[in-house]
This record gives sequence, C-alpha cells and structure tokens, in this order.
Amino acid sequence: MTSNSKNNFNFKKNLFSDANDRIFHVKKCFQDLSPFIENSQISCGWRNKIKKVIFLMSSSRGGSSVTSELLKHSQSFLHFQGEINPALSVVGLTPPNTNSNCDELTEHDYNEAELDGKIDLIEKILSLDIGSPLQYFSSKEEIQQYAAQILFRLCLQWPEEIFDVEWALEQSLISLDETNNILGSLINHSNILNFFILFLSRIRKRHPCIKPVYYDLNINNSYLNDNDVINCHCPPSNTIFEEPPFIIIKPFKIHEKDFYIKQLLIKTPANNYRINFWKKFFPNASYRIIHLTRHPGASINGLVDGWKHHGFHYAPVNGLSISGYSDEIPFGDIWWKFDMPPGWEERRTESLYNVASFQWSSAHKTLLNLHDVNNIPYFQIKFEDLFHTNKPSIQSINTLSKWIFDDYQLGKLAQYSLPPVMSTKPPNHDRWLKRYKEIIPYISEKEICYISRLLGYKFE
Repeated sequence: MTSNSKNNFNFKKNLFSDANDRIFHVKKCFQDLSPFIENSQISCGWRNKIKKVIFLMSSSRGGSSVTSELLKHSQSFLHFQGEINPALSVVGLTPPNTNSNCDELTEHDYNEAELDGKIDLIEKILSLDIGSPLQYFSSKEEIQQYAAQILFRLCLQWPEEIFDVEWALEQSLISLDETNNILGSLINHSNILNFFILFLSRIRKRHPCIKPVYYDLNINNSYLNDNDVINCHCPPSNTIFEEPPFIIIKPFKIHEKDFYIKQLLIKTPANNYRINFWKKFFPNASYRIIHLTRHPGASINGLVDGWKHHGFHYAPVNGLSISGYSDEIPFGDIWWKFDMPPGWEERRTESLYNVASFQWSSAHKTLLNLHDVNNIPYFQIKFEDLFHTNKPSIQSINTLSKWIFDDYQLGKLAQYSLPPVMSTKPPNHDRWLKRYKEIIPYISEKEICYISRLLGYKFE
C-alpha cells in the first residue's frame, strides 16, 4: 500500500460488530428523539398497506440515482430518501453479517429476521424515510419534524458520536431559519444544500470528526475548504450503516392514504439479489421492475472512479488485495466498495477492472434471470436514451411515463437540468473512452459481450 492504513486510522474492533449492539444504538436514537418525531411517524404496519411496488434496478454506477431523482418530481410515487441499506445494516442483514456473506437475501432470511423482531425495526426506521417531496413548509411543526429526521439520519451516519439531542436540534433549526426564510418559501435543491452546509458547520463545533467531504455536496463551496479532509480516503467511522457520500435528507410528506393510491419506488442496486426478501416485506403489493441499463464501458469506468473515490465504503473484509486499488488507495486493503454479489470472495485478489466488470455483469445477469423465472412485469430502458445530456429525453421519458401509469407527465421535465446525484465527476457518456485501452479487454470478454448484446449494446 501507498500508506499504512492501520497507523493512519484507528481500525479497532468494530464497535457494533454484534447485531444486538447495532439494534440497541438505533433504539436509543429513537428513544432520545421520540418527543420530536412522534408526530411525524406513521402507524405501525404501514408496509402491509402498500399496494404497488416498482423496483428501479441497475448495476452500481448505472444511473439509478439520477433516474430516481427524476421520478421524485412525479406525484405518482412514494420514495425512500435514498438507498435502504442502512435499515438492513442496523439489524445485520448486509455483508459480512448475512447468512450468505453477500448481498443475497431470501425468504428464509426474512423469516429468521421476523422471528428475531428485526423486521419491525426495519419498518420503524423506514417509516422516517418514506414519503414524497414537500414543496413548502407550511408550519413550524413540519420544520421541527424535518430537523428531527435529519438528526436521526445523522446518528446512522456517525454512529460512534454521542449527540446532545436538544443542542443538535437547535443547531438544525437555527440553520433552517437562516436559509432564506425557509418557512413558506419554495423548497429547492439550492436552499437545502445551503441549509446542510450551515448545519454541518455548526455541528462540527462540537463534533469535528463530522466532515462535509463525506456528504453529497459541492466541495468547491467556500464552507467546505477543509484541506485536511478533501483527500481523506479513510471511512467516516469504524461502523458503516450508510455508505458515503451521505445523502442530503430532503423534506418529505406522507399521508396514510398514499399507501393505497401511490406506487412505492425502491432504488438500491444490491436489491437485485433481494427480490424475494422484499416480496415478503410488502406482502400485499404487486410488483414491477424498471431495468435500467448502461453501456458496460461507462458503468465499469464509473465503478473504477468510485473505488478510487474517498467514499462508497461498504464493508471491511479480510484478504483484500485488489491491484489498482489496494496498492494505490489508502485503506484499500480493508474496505470493499459497492455491492457484494454472490462469488465476490473469489475476486479479492484480482485487478480493479476485473472486480468492476464482475459487479456490472453480476447485476445484469441476475436481472435478466429475474425476467426469466419471475412472473413480474418489467420495463427495460437505456440510461443513454433517458439522458442524452444532464437533461431528460422527452421521448424516452414519455415512454417510461406511460409504462408506470404516471398521470403527471414527466415529459415536461425534459426542459430542466437535474442536479448531479452521487456523481464522482461531471456526467459524460463518452468519459470511459479515456480509459479505452484499460477497459476494452474486459468488455470484450465472452460473457460480458453476451450480456451486453442482450441489453442492446453491440461492439464491432
């Protein structure tokens, strides 16, 4: 390695290596915040009321984040704030704690978790995460509930920090008040980012380890001139519930009637390996799949960028020696990044391009098999057709809009640029060509060529 991970980072025994420790931590967070979030929590058993679920499925770095962001403009959907891995991680249902030691979760895993009471806790965590975007704050109560939800997420993002709840909430409310008189104003991406920057700068006064560089923010902002953290590749803490870059929590609204009339959109690439688990979790729902594809060269290039990025830590593993990563990136001998498909263990000593190719091919091979063996309606669409630039394509959006029965005509959004989401570099479909010589041998391999052709990508 280029630097000694263990000297630069206190890689002690994971403070929450035991599932019971993680569960206790999160229950304590709920207890501390209960006076502030009780009015924002929906009733127990809400998951049984969900009638329609759409899975947005892709490989990691396949464009699902920006596609999900687009669909949040439709009033037809309920969403979770981000990926739902944190709720699973808390109860020990992410690697390396799963029965399979990978991302795969089955009906058996669900049944075990239900007996242990873990399913109820997952539902409780997700109850603070589900909803649809709020356009305006209409009351101070809504602002306070939003502030409390942010603090709960902060506890998941920084589980080794002990927060003075009342003080942290006060900092959140002060920051909201300073953000363009947010009460009654239109909530947009810009003022939420400004709020988060103010909030994090205040929280850091007592918690200096909370670093803005771990958030999905514009690090060029003057508030984020943190020379000591910009190039930091260490994970934010010994325990990862939510992999960085951390999402920016947005104001959401939720009404009981929404469970019956709106479709729940779930976006998490690792869910490619968990479909039967979620079918048990939402037992009364019908299911459909949006299979989002992306050119293998672009996806693999994005994965390589992500592995070299200072975020995307997923799980600490033993015996990690990935050439081009473990020998170049600090902590690259410890932390696996992105999803862990079945068979990932055999890739621990391969090249980074080989690992990225494996992650791409595993995701789409699994999704193609889902099409064959499950009687679930699906819609396959190319990311390149959906977004020619950073603006949505009218024709592709209208086609998707019809398939998802969207009454709000997403096509009208094609005139607007979407903010980058979980982007390591500015989006560009041809950016992978800069690594053409490195990537082409891998996407020319027989299996990847076969999968690529099934997805509509051909190589001459």
